[in-house]
Amino acid sequence: MSRNFNTSRIVNELLKYLVFSVMVGSVIVAPNAVQLGDKALKFLDKRGRKLKVKTALSYMNRKNLIEYKKSSDGVLNIVVTEKGRRREQKVRFEELKIKKPKRWDKQWRLVTFDIPESRRKSRSLLSSKLKLLGFHQLQKSVWVHPYPCGLEIELIKQFFKIPDEYIIFAKVSSIDNHNQLVKHFNFRD
Repeated sequence: MSRNFNTSRIVNELLKYLVFSVMVGSVIVAPNAVQLGDKALKFLDKRGRKLKVKTALSYMNRKNLIEYKKSSDGVLNIVVTEKGRRREQKVRFEELKIKKPKRWDKQWRLVTFDIPESRRKSRSLLSSKLKLLGFHQLQKSVWVHPYPCGLEIELIKQFFKIPDEYIIFAKVSSIDNHNQLVKHFNFRD
């Protein structure tokens, strides 16, 4: 594994963990920062975590992804900056996947859109992301998926800054080409 890829992966995992920790109300303090490596960097061996976390946190501070702030009681806290949050959101978006439930609920999820020519780039990016997520294209701007994905569609709209009126998301139990879709998604109906 290349050094840059490894550093990038470590920084991305630490950012995701730090943002998640803040969302659930935890505060990560610098003296215990090495402990966050145990949870965020499971892909590294135990010996490498301590050094990698310290190095990564120093790098993240230099790149303005995090800041160290002292609280009134003298505790040093790690705070994710706006730049760090944007990077974390981008990483989460790139890693976005639709979970496959144990059993298919026999419902189809349709995404249709009518995005104006002036926003051609957003339209193209949306189609590319839907394809990456495993959607099947029924028509030029109509895509279908068998599994629950409403939250993922909302995240995509937010990430690409696509207004709600340009995209319709529907859950349907009946569709004309049901048999073709069942075959495409490799289901037993």
